[in-house]
Amino acid sequence: MLVFAMADDPDRQVQRPVGFRPDVDGSMAVFGTGGSGKSTVLRSLAVAAALSVRLGTCHVYGIDFGSRGLAMLEGLPHVGAVISGDDSERIIRLFRRLRTSLDDRAVRYSEVNAGNIEDFRASTGKADEPRILLLLDGYGAFRNAYETGPENWVFDTFTTLVAGGRSLGIHVVFTADRPTAVPGALQSVVQQRLFLRLASENDIMAAGRAIPKGGFDDETPPGRGYLNELEVQVGTPAAADDAATQAPALAALAATLRAEGGSAAPAVERLPEHVPLSTLPVAASPSIVVGIRDEDLGPFAIDATGLFIIAGPAGSGRRTTVLTIVEAMRASGCSGTFVYFGSRRSYLSAHPGWTVAETEASEIATRAQEIAVAVARDPSMRALVVIDAVGELVNSAADSSLQELARACRGSHTMLVAVGEASDLAGSWPLLQVLRADRRGLLLQPDAPDGESVLRTALPRVNRRDFPAGRGMYVAAGRASRVQIAVSGEG
Repeated sequence: MLVFAMADDPDRQVQRPVGFRPDVDGSMAVFGTGGSGKSTVLRSLAVAAALSVRLGTCHVYGIDFGSRGLAMLEGLPHVGAVISGDDSERIIRLFRRLRTSLDDRAVRYSEVNAGNIEDFRASTGKADEPRILLLLDGYGAFRNAYETGPENWVFDTFTTLVAGGRSLGIHVVFTADRPTAVPGALQSVVQQRLFLRLASENDIMAAGRAIPKGGFDDETPPGRGYLNELEVQVGTPAAADDAATQAPALAALAATLRAEGGSAAPAVERLPEHVPLSTLPVAASPSIVVGIRDEDLGPFAIDATGLFIIAGPAGSGRRTTVLTIVEAMRASGCSGTFVYFGSRRSYLSAHPGWTVAETEASEIATRAQEIAVAVARDPSMRALVVIDAVGELVNSAADSSLQELARACRGSHTMLVAVGEASDLAGSWPLLQVLRADRRGLLLQPDAPDGESVLRTALPRVNRRDFPAGRGMYVAAGRASRVQIAVSGEG
């Protein structure tokens, strides 16, 4: 049991510890208005998870949609991460990890007929199998962010963890402002509820018999509430409930735990902002590794054939991405033709690695026709054609020739990369429609509408400030995923 409160025992007329019993309760909801002590409950549970010997190894993860009340837990070694509610990248990565762990444990536990994590530890001798405790502060805001939209699987995974995590050693404790904020379907699978001070009589009535008449008043202190119809007072990780007192106490506890050498929870890392291409492996042709993918922070590869879009605002890393593709293709053994069509104002036009570089529309038209004929004659020909600043070539003398080239490259081993701002690539001109035909590409520093307007694919919730230079959404086969493009030596 994770002890986090004391309760009056009316039979014995004494106080006794009460808490959260993971293998029995599974999950717990904490209801209370602002200032009632919800975040303190979560902090106390995190500390109890480190100090409880009977529960064995326990890894804790926090998601904070509140007022950063969980941030002071980050230094504890058994706390893998405390993630702010606006950090969608790491929230998604955490839930992806939890979903994988849930599926993996379901298979492993069934193989030894283990009904819970204690049975599994005893059956297999794996005493270090970690229990996982997820603390979510602010269920309402989390639900608003992830119940609908392209990332709604995150909310579905949350409800699956609440409903089915108990037998697999994965437990959820979440807070909400009032009982009616949690739908009945979810409440029906929450085995334990703690009610702290609520804001209105309607909220108290929604709690039913859990709160006695007159249970709360204006003098109710933070942390006072009802658990299993017992009046309880939530304990604090330090002598006082204020952050100024608790933070140093938690820092001292963290130092003690590290000195004892307990199990440290795996961190939820961020996608790096700078990735040297030289540190990444070389893929087998025709694939090329060009960066790091968000899903597992592993190498991100693309198929260097057919049509590909690179869209993004100035400074987003469009042309650096082109240089990365060029170097990655060379590293993969491509010795074919490297062609540049674009503006002489771009530094790419003077890059020494091009076999052909044209900046005048008439010359571009001639070269495009020649390459289109060659690709049509030999679709297995491996080459790279870059069309930079596409918007400047629409309705130019090169327009029709570039359309012919794009049609020839589609489905061939020649890669045609069209580069420009999202607004320039989203138009309805025939050239743009042909270039976008494969609905495949990279949207750097995107705004939410860019996915539909450029590649007819909805993007998950994105905020441009979360995308440094070289970071974007890779779109292919109607699916969008976050990636960080590597920087070549030339870039």
